[in-house]
Amino acid sequence: MDVKLSPDTPQFGGLDSRELLNLPYGIFELPIIGFDVVEVAPTLDDSKIVFFDARKIITNAGDIIIERKRN
Repeated sequence: MDVKLSPDTPQFGGLDSRELLNLPYGIFELPIIGFDVVEVAPTLDDSKIVFFDARKIITNAGDIIIERKRN
């Protein structure tokens, strides 16, 4: 994530929340069978932006996986 959003593992020019939350929709068009979220440090993230974004990414990815199995 970009430095302005992520105090725990910042990257200058990194993804913002919107780009990050849309990431599973593009990635799961490929034949991917799993993923993991790393470097979430809630104790360093006073605003909890990274925590909530990570949770939403996991939820979105799970929804996509379930939908793919139905089709």
